[in-house]
Amino acid sequence: MKLSYIELAGAKHPLCFSLSATEEICEAFGDTSSMADAITAGSDIDKIKAIDKVLTILLAAGRRYCETVGMELPPALKGRPADVIDISDPSAVNAIFSTLQKDTERTIEAKSKNAAPTQDE
Repeated sequence: MKLSYIELAGAKHPLCFSLSATEEICEAFGDTSSMADAITAGSDIDKIKAIDKVLTILLAAGRRYCETVGMELPPALKGRPADVIDISDPSAVNAIFSTLQKDTERTIEAKSKNAAPTQDE
């Protein structure tokens, strides 16, 4: 599992796009494509709500992951992510998409069934 971090209220908080986070995002938005559209399209108030909702989900998943594997955590936010995000700062949206991208990247390594190439006669 790959973690991303966002700085909120003077501390770095972990974000995680885990299976449980994916489930919550799909329940809230229908699917991840609709979530991305909600963050990037529509009215400003709809974007703000979507950013706050997704960050809430990713932050909760990040805390659960860190607690499960025994990593140290900063104190939990006392309010919503939207309470400590500056409207003119794009870092929240960047953190969301960076987190989703990190956990959805796949490395594919092709291996031949044969150790050496065969030749036709």
